[in-house]
Amino acid sequence: MSKIEPKKIVIGLVVAFVALTVWNDQLTLLPWGLSRILGITVHLGIPPALPLVATAIGATLAAAGTTVALLDRRPSRGGRPA
Repeated sequence: MSKIEPKKIVIGLVVAFVALTVWNDQLTLLPWGLSRILGITVHLGIPPALPLVATAIGATLAAAGTTVALLDRRPSRGGRPA
């Protein structure tokens, strides 16, 4: 078994990135120019942590909403109390 060299991994990742970019441009895999929008966000220098923060806030709100929904034990109309 041959040893994997870091140089080969980097070259493989760069080639894969270029190939996927060309493939996306030809087949428009990301709808409505989303790939271009993502490129603009990189160009504008929007911090990479911002999507993580937005995801964390969304997950927190979803968890809070789920908790409230599960703890809300009001009886339904015409039903017995739980």
